[in-house]
Amino acid sequence: MFTPFLVLSPPLICNFLVIWMLFKLFGFYNNDEGKSNAYDVGMIVAIGTLVYFPFIYMFLLIWIALIIFRPFNWREWISGVIGFATVFFFLAVFYYMNNEFSQFYNIWLPLGASFPKSINIDYYNYLILIPVILILALCFVKLRQNFFKSYVHIRKSFQLLFWVFIIAGLSFYVKEQFNLNHFLLCAVPASIFFAYYFLYANVKWFYETLFFLLLAGIIYFQFNTF
Repeated sequence: MFTPFLVLSPPLICNFLVIWMLFKLFGFYNNDEGKSNAYDVGMIVAIGTLVYFPFIYMFLLIWIALIIFRPFNWREWISGVIGFATVFFFLAVFYYMNNEFSQFYNIWLPLGASFPKSINIDYYNYLILIPVILILALCFVKLRQNFFKSYVHIRKSFQLLFWVFIIAGLSFYVKEQFNLNHFLLCAVPASIFFAYYFLYANVKWFYETLFFLLLAGIIYFQFNTF
């Protein structure tokens, strides 16, 4: 949608990790035990944090997924923490061996940043968000209509995807220099929501018009030089 989305960036790289995380998290539903998956996802989040620090908040998805998919087992909750700590333990050792342990401490300073009270937005350039917001709203309406008609696994999966979308969107504030490409982390759950709406929408001319407006808006804002 925006020009920064077309540049190879840390959030774009982390999208591959989001897909890998979802594969592991959805596996909680079918596995008899989730300790190994929780440990793996903890390590994935740690690796993503090294690439792009706001990714650290994706760690919350481990516990959210455990709440949604599994009965409480404290060992599974701790496994995610251990997996996350494993990567940073070796990183801490590296800094310590190089007499730069203070830099390891500085990694965590952005967590103390306050949430911004306002965000500067050029409203003209954000007109493309109108069809995006409309499609998402219609998706949630359609999802609510079909929610209890779906399989349990499907319902739980959409609940998890909703939290992925929320956490990815709100984690931007820990980055000192805010860029639009942060919201690429929302692309995976948003694309699934979009697909769900276009698959199950009933009024053909309406959703085709929405799709055309979205596509036309993207092309216009990418190539507009005014």
